[in-house]
Amino acid sequence: MQRRMLMGDITDLVDGTGDPALAVDSSHRIVAWNRAAEDLLDYRAGEVLGRDCGQILAGRNGDGHVVCHSLCPFRLAMHRESRLGALDVQVR
Repeated sequence: MQRRMLMGDITDLVDGTGDPALAVDSSHRIVAWNRAAEDLLDYRAGEVLGRDCGQILAGRNGDGHVVCHSLCPFRLAMHRESRLGALDVQVR
């Protein structure tokens, strides 16, 4: 039986990696943002927590097309509770 992660588990997971990482909730609000993400994206956690991930990241694919919108591949995978393979995204 698959166990859903609790918010503290997610925050610990994000904080525990040396790679830039973030987590969003089902409303697409940022709930965790680690130090490496701060360093890479130049936003402090206090500036982004609770905000819509698409507004902060403004991600685009390699062709320059916006991927941070209501049909974002990450959002779709989350709603389907499926895994998403590697996806290169350029952010602000």
